Amino acid sequence: MKLIEILNLNRELLIYFQKAGIRLDDVQYIDLFNEYRTGREGVLYRGKARHGVCRQRAQGVQPHTAFQNRLQPACSVTWWLVHGEEVLQYYLCTVFKFKTVMNKYHQILQKVLAEGKCQQNKKGNIRYLLNERLVLSPADLLDIFEGHGIARKKLRNELQLFMQGERNVEKYREVGINWWDYCGAILVNSYPTYFEKLPPLIARINREKRNSKNYVLFLGSTDAETNQAPCLSLVQFQIENGELVVSAYQRSSDANLGLPADIYHLYLMARQIDLPLKSITLNLANVHIYENNISHTRQLLDGNENVRFELNV
Repeated sequence: MKLIEILNLNRELLIYFQKAGIRLDDVQYIDLFNEYRTGREGVLYRGKARHGVCRQRAQGVQPHTAFQNRLQPACSVTWWLVHGEEVLQYYLCTVFKFKTVMNKYHQILQKVLAEGKCQQNKKGNIRYLLNERLVLSPADLLDIFEGHGIARKKLRNELQLFMQGERNVEKYREVGINWWDYCGAILVNSYPTYFEKLPPLIARINREKRNSKNYVLFLGSTDAETNQAPCLSLVQFQIENGELVVSAYQRSSDANLGLPADIYHLYLMARQIDLPLKSITLNLANVHIYENNISHTRQLLDGNENVRFELNV
């Protein structure tokens, strides 16, 4: 089928999407949205929602007029009767940008800034907190992925290379990843050493689907002397009432660069398991912001989505 035939066939729907401000790349959120709908925190729109519009109305905040304008009928009455509720539900979760509640990732940044202690570090001075815990439902993940810029394609490629056991830094450069350049030519005692064990673990979980406490990926120490040891130390997959619960322990977490990447990696791991996701919990032994990124963090929390952070290695 030619492109013009596809456009003609879907013209009415595409016009609606254009008027509503829905982007074609929003398709990447469909699976996460479905998990949100079925999750305990994600019942939508029918008087039970605790997210987006309903959360705002409960707090006395009126929806933004731009959102109201986007809901003007752009399709036939019949189309709206069939598809309207599903579009609105999807739209509330993925396109609805303004929220009165700061997402949980931004909350942890705010807490580090407000309550963190200062420490001298060989990589640079940091402001840190010890033993923080971040519990994320599918709804929370959706908040974070929509409210914070994450290099999704690069992180997907990175995880794929990790799981293939790829240690050659040049292979990462080929897919646009340059944050491993400081390691030289080879990743030693780093993520690929451990993540290459993940595919058989995922296959085992999908095959067995037992209520087991043994579905664990350890990212521990080898005898190699290196400064490349993973900041992520352990990932555990558990099944509770047919839903997937992911728990992770991080010995160290750079809140600006490492933490959002780890959250997205954990989500991508969960996606490979044939169970609905209930939650991802990160236990952060030391979560910190480097001194040279403090002003950038404040800019991010003030709404500057284009802020860039320094890599401290």
